[in-house]
Amino acid sequence: MLGMGVAFFLVWSRHATVRPEMFGTLAFVLLLGVFAWLDRQRDDAELTGIPATSSWVGEILLGTLIFSTFVFWANTHGSFLVGIVMLACQAAGRFIEVAWKTRDVVQILSDRRLHRWLLLTELAAVASLINPYGLDQLLNALEFSKNPNLPDVSEWKKLEFFMPEGVQMCLSWLLVLVLFRFSQEPVRPAEILMLSVLIYSTLANVRMIGWYGFIFAYAMLPHLAEMSRRGMCWIHSQSGLISDEWWLRLQKRSHLITVFCLLVGWYGFALS
Repeated sequence: MLGMGVAFFLVWSRHATVRPEMFGTLAFVLLLGVFAWLDRQRDDAELTGIPATSSWVGEILLGTLIFSTFVFWANTHGSFLVGIVMLACQAAGRFIEVAWKTRDVVQILSDRRLHRWLLLTELAAVASLINPYGLDQLLNALEFSKNPNLPDVSEWKKLEFFMPEGVQMCLSWLLVLVLFRFSQEPVRPAEILMLSVLIYSTLANVRMIGWYGFIFAYAMLPHLAEMSRRGMCWIHSQSGLISDEWWLRLQKRSHLITVFCLLVGWYGFALS
């Protein structure tokens, strides 16, 4: 819920008008769901020390989800390029991570997670070609930003810091500095690459803050979670404001909290 709030704060200016970009946003969120699922596998493997393995059924479902998402995305909005770039950043980030840890070419080239990210990137690129225009769709999406009419459209202008989006960006950068300074969660190269690409894109075209906001929330939530856990432990151990009974209840899953989250999520549909 905190992540949804952070993302909405950064991308609220993109929700003012009903536009085809909504379909791109839906596909982008599905892609982030895949990222989160694979991150969970990675974290479990690092926690247990056992390499993550998945069945061939799981791999087929993963590939099918990516493929169908990008077929849908490429046929509804030109922002499918953002998704392909984010997958490429994940692959490049994994390459950097393995290279930094092992400094061994053989281990880098044999890394299964790197293979998976490369395969998913290729699969997304192929799926985006399934549209009435074929390869021309990809070329047109790449060339679209050079349209001579776009400089007169406000959302395609360069980011200026007196804009509302400029204030949002500055606040997000401050939050990044605080989290990276105090969080004990490791900073992943893929997070840095994705944020860097989207920060550069937003500086060039203010409309890209819509994609930056989601990636920002995705990248920062592990650090927010780690700091909040330490903060709650400190409150419990130092102040005695939270009893042992309440502390145990806070750490358990609750159907009541799930229902509350669904209710808050429903407000978005009700208000729209």
